[in-house]
Amino acid sequence: MPKQQPERFVDAFTQRPALARRGLLPGRRVFTSLGSAAAVAVVVALSAWSLGNVMSGDEDETPVAFSAELTERTPEPEPAPEEEPEPEPTEEESAEEEPETEEQPPPPAPDPEPEETEEEPPPPEEEPEEEPEPENAEVVSQENLVPDGVYRLLPGTTDDRCLDVDSSGTENGTNIRQWECNETSAQNFALQSTGELNTYRMVGLGGNCVDIAGESLDAGANIHMWDCNGDLGQEFRLEPNLNGYVVISAQSGHCMDVMDASTDWGANVHQWLCNRTPAQTWRLERR
Repeated sequence: MPKQQPERFVDAFTQRPALARRGLLPGRRVFTSLGSAAAVAVVVALSAWSLGNVMSGDEDETPVAFSAELTERTPEPEPAPEEEPEPEPTEEESAEEEPETEEQPPPPAPDPEPEETEEEPPPPEEEPEEEPEPENAEVVSQENLVPDGVYRLLPGTTDDRCLDVDSSGTENGTNIRQWECNETSAQNFALQSTGELNTYRMVGLGGNCVDIAGESLDAGANIHMWDCNGDLGQEFRLEPNLNGYVVISAQSGHCMDVMDASTDWGANVHQWLCNRTPAQTWRLERR
C-alpha cells in the first residue's frame, strides 16, 4: 500500500479555513499580557514608594541633629560692659600735674672790654708830584699880555680842555668848540691889540678871526671863524676873573661861554649873559 504524504498547509487551509472568533471578550492571551503588565507596574510603584520613604527619613534626621549641635556649640554673646566715664580732674590735681618750669641760669657776665691800645698812626701818604708844565705854557696876567703874542685859552670847567678850531679849518664859518688840549695850531690864537684898553682881536693861525656870527646881539648867538674885517663883532675885551679872564664881546657885551658848562669834547662855545662862572672864565697860556 502506498505511503500517504502529509497534507500541505495550503491544502489544509483551503479545506478548513480559519475563522475569526466572534464575541465581545478578547482572547486568553490578551488577558495574560495585561495581567503581567499590571503586576510589573505595581512592583515598580511599591519600590519607588519604599525608596522615597527611606530617603525622606534620612533627610529629616540629619538637619535636626546638625541644628542641635549648632545650638549646643554656639554660646550666646554676652553684652559688652559699659565704660565708666573718667572723672574730670579738679583744679588742685591739674595744678599738681603741671610740670614745674626749670629755672633758667643767669646770663653770663659780659666779657671785659679790651683795653684800648694806642695804635700807631699810619705813615702819611706821599703826595703825587705835580707834572711840570711845558716851558711855553704860562698863565698870563693882564699886565703881562703881549700884543701879537700867541696864546691858547683854557676854560675853567676842567684842566685839560682848550678853545679849538674844528678840524683846523680855515674857511669862513668854521666852528670853534671845546676840545682836548693838544699841540696843534688849531688851538693857538694871536692877540692883536685894537688900540682900546685890554681889547684884542683873536686871530687863528689860518689867518681868520674869532667872530660873533652875524654880529648878533642875542645871548646864545654862535661864535665861529671869519675873515678879519675890523668889525666890532671881532673885538673882545679881557677882564680879570678868578684865576683867568672873562672874554667880553665889544659889540654885544655878552661873554664867551662853554654851553651848559659842559666838560665834554666838542661842547659848543657861544656868547651868553655874563655871569663870571667857570664856564666863562678862560686861562691864557703863552705859546
